[in-house]
Amino acid sequence: LMHHYQTRQPRATVRYTTAEAFTNEFITAVRANKIDAFRKSYRRVELLCIDDVHFLANKEATQTELMHTLDAVGLDGARVAFASDESPRDIRKLSEKLVSRFMSGMVARIDAPDPELRVKLVRHLAQRRSLRLEETAVKLIAERSMRSVGSIGGYGGSVRELEGLIIQVEAVHRLLPEFAGGTGAIGAILVRKAFGLQES
Repeated sequence: LMHHYQTRQPRATVRYTTAEAFTNEFITAVRANKIDAFRKSYRRVELLCIDDVHFLANKEATQTELMHTLDAVGLDGARVAFASDESPRDIRKLSEKLVSRFMSGMVARIDAPDPELRVKLVRHLAQRRSLRLEETAVKLIAERSMRSVGSIGGYGGSVRELEGLIIQVEAVHRLLPEFAGGTGAIGAILVRKAFGLQES
């Protein structure tokens, strides 16, 4: 979302944070008597993205500050996007006002990517990290991410989890470069080593 928006609006001020980081910054600003600076950093934006909104549960002061922030950016015509592990209605101890505000926009469930998309995502995420992967390695990472949620060693297949798997492969590649293929690209052998899988 952020990348797409910045591509279309290259001069726009975009702010991405997690609910935990927002909370920590808010607490620090209050303690340091720098609340005005904190508010300016969040309210002078064209797009505000906050991830892991479920973290705000039971944090009344932070929820109130977020409501004020939403009011302020809304008056300036900014766009706001939130992400959470659960529907706003299902987040326990979230204020009714905040739930109402979240529900007043578009609420969309985003399912884990299908197998074909996972392969494309692995290629894209690896390319972003300047990692060269052989096709067998791409498929192995995508397959590994397809394990069902809750299974032993399962990942669930979200984009974040795919990125985590690629970071894991990259770390092993840096530690054990001798396991890379003859072309210098990362192959299935190194990926299996990274995931602790037996040779097939």
